[in-house]
Amino acid sequence: MTTRTITVEYFAVLREHAGKANEQLSTDAATPADLYAELNDRYRFPNMQSLKVAINDDFSDMQAPLNDGDTVVFIPPVAGGGLMLEFAIQDTDLTPDDWRRELLDPACGGYVSFEGWVRNENEGQEVLRLEYQAYDALAVTEGERILAEALERFPISHAKCVHRVGGLEIGGMAVWVGVSGGHRDECFRACRYIIDEVKHRVPVWKKEYYVNGDSGWVNCEACASHAHDHAHNHA
Repeated sequence: MTTRTITVEYFAVLREHAGKANEQLSTDAATPADLYAELNDRYRFPNMQSLKVAINDDFSDMQAPLNDGDTVVFIPPVAGGGLMLEFAIQDTDLTPDDWRRELLDPACGGYVSFEGWVRNENEGQEVLRLEYQAYDALAVTEGERILAEALERFPISHAKCVHRVGGLEIGGMAVWVGVSGGHRDECFRACRYIIDEVKHRVPVWKKEYYVNGDSGWVNCEACASHAHDHAHNHA
């Protein structure tokens, strides 16, 4: 049996039960499931129907192999059974009112959202409509990584982001971000962080159709340089 040195970081109810934000331990656990069972014996975590895990800042599986030196984060569900973090790609109209209700939490005193809309002009060109394409699997993986980063950087409770694909007319909503937490400041900062990182890192491509009959693909920021000073006029 192999002994590994693992760093575990705790959030929300798991942090309360462990009584600490993180710890480093030597364990024979071969998978996150084994590790969680070991920790549960020690800290008596509450029963949870849905639990996610991240290994070295990347969402993973409870049966994934653990390696010496890994950092593991168990991500508990929110009140009501929904996931604490969610990123989605959607080919139908975005419905932010529904998602806002998902982020409601009696423990949260602040809520911030961002909506990105299709504008009728970009760099001097009159825009008629847009088309978005995404590499769905990679987009969701990277999007969830960004949400996990926001959770680590800011003391928020819940976050969700949905990006639209397909054709959109002027005024259509292309992307939505929602964050709730204890106070407004961390919600504002986390929301800004999420949308900025999504624009730069998630593989989504945009084609603009112009009034004059021309059209053109706008560079996927995630696939070009990660220069965060790059200006974009559309959501």
